[in-house]
Amino acid sequence: MAGSIGVSNGASGVFIYCFLSGDTGFLWQVFVVSRDGNICVNRNGIKKKFNTYLALLVVICGYFSYQIFIQPKKRPFKQFASYVKSELKEGDYLINFNGKAHHLWETKYYGIPAPIYVPVGELPLYVGTAQMTDEDILKSIPEDVKRVGAVTSEPVEKVEIEEPWVVREYKEFGELKIIWFEKEL
Repeated sequence: MAGSIGVSNGASGVFIYCFLSGDTGFLWQVFVVSRDGNICVNRNGIKKKFNTYLALLVVICGYFSYQIFIQPKKRPFKQFASYVKSELKEGDYLINFNGKAHHLWETKYYGIPAPIYVPVGELPLYVGTAQMTDEDILKSIPEDVKRVGAVTSEPVEKVEIEEPWVVREYKEFGELKIIWFEKEL
């Protein structure tokens, strides 16, 4: 159990306050030691203030959580996935472009095999590498590929893969994009 203790002098006596925290929560305790040596315990004032602030915090957080719940910001993966599946041709290869955000889990959910393209270095741990397999990360694009489709939410100008690949076309679904690269002849 951790805690803190403080002492302050008042006109009617010495106030000793302590804050204790442990496995079951926390406890505020105020002891008033009067000038004649009597000890009084008072928690009611602090308890009322705490309950008021807690209720206010619950109302504020509840309001914002409710707004996010009834108006979620979802990317249109269902429409995106059906478009990508309809456009796939023989010799195509799909990748997740590693920009600000990858979409590995969403593409897996909708049945689009698109590993994260990381030509240089390693992915940081916070992007979910603990749950990824070796097949989820791609260091180089296979030689026999005719066309590469890059899944991303980055601007088209920022998405580049090494030579000889150039952008031929792209399709946007809100923030989501599929960018088709072909080999430059």
